[in-house]
Amino acid sequence: MTDNTIKVHQKLGQGKFSVYYVDCPAKNASYALKVFPKTETGTLHYHKEKVLARLDHPNIIQYIHIQCSYPDFNGLLTEYAGYGDLFEWMVNDMMSNEVLVRSYFHQLIEALEYLHGQNLAHLDIKLENLMIGEGFRLKIVDFDQSQSLKDSWLTSGGTKCYRAPEVLNGTCMDFAGADVYAAGVTLYVLMTKEFPFLEGEDGEVSLQEKSFWENKERFWAGKMRKQGRKGMISQEFVELINGMMERDAGKRWKIEDIKRSPWYNGEVLSYEGLQEEMSLRWEQKNFNDLARAMNEVENGTRVRNGTVNGKKQGRCLSKSKPSKSKGKKKNEMEIEE
Repeated sequence: MTDNTIKVHQKLGQGKFSVYYVDCPAKNASYALKVFPKTETGTLHYHKEKVLARLDHPNIIQYIHIQCSYPDFNGLLTEYAGYGDLFEWMVNDMMSNEVLVRSYFHQLIEALEYLHGQNLAHLDIKLENLMIGEGFRLKIVDFDQSQSLKDSWLTSGGTKCYRAPEVLNGTCMDFAGADVYAAGVTLYVLMTKEFPFLEGEDGEVSLQEKSFWENKERFWAGKMRKQGRKGMISQEFVELINGMMERDAGKRWKIEDIKRSPWYNGEVLSYEGLQEEMSLRWEQKNFNDLARAMNEVENGTRVRNGTVNGKKQGRCLSKSKPSKSKGKKKNEMEIEE
């Protein structure tokens, strides 16, 4: 093993391109390694993702300036965000607090404002691309669909249910506005644990979507009834979402409009308060996970090699493929400074 050897451990998540947790024992450092196969598509997305090399913001995943040397793929190293993504936090009921959601929304908007100031749009904002890193800071990841704001036409497709109407129909000219729309959907989902509406088949407008565009008062009245007294939908929140998810991109709110809105200017946690709150929630999650595992053992459930009682499970971690490099262990590879 040399000073430039990284050890590949487990696969993280299930995205378009594989991401692995790796460490460099000689440097006592852990990273995330995103793997792009050396195909035409893989190489294109790899070069898009390398835009990270020129970005420097506390809420954008940090690019590690190290080149991977491997014949079958291009590898890109970033800092490791070890606390999972906002989707996981939401489904585990760990974001059920308006002040906490607003605190992270501030970090998202600050990062988008920085990105757009660098003439760059992310174009795939969603809960799964918002990770929680060291110090429980928000980290935007996955820039393989990003484009310059100066590009003449859209080449990115976004993600279903998050993408703006103009992204869906291929007429998008304001890429920053598309990011604002996706951020609005993301905020809505964090607050309500559901999408505002689902995309229709083959680009068709769904009934919920039609209701939102044609009669927002009726749409919101239905949502408020569904949420009940414990819901977090206020008139200030409604105004913000309506502005961010305006169908007409020319009338959609800009970042400066968002930052002036009453909901945005509500109570937020200090950074120290955010760390303390999230640390407590993380400890509770670990306790719940342990209790669940013990209960499964007591009930005769066995978890082995990504299966439960012989059945495959979703979102499980798996080992990386063996390396064919001569002289290295199967989970090691060389990197170059």
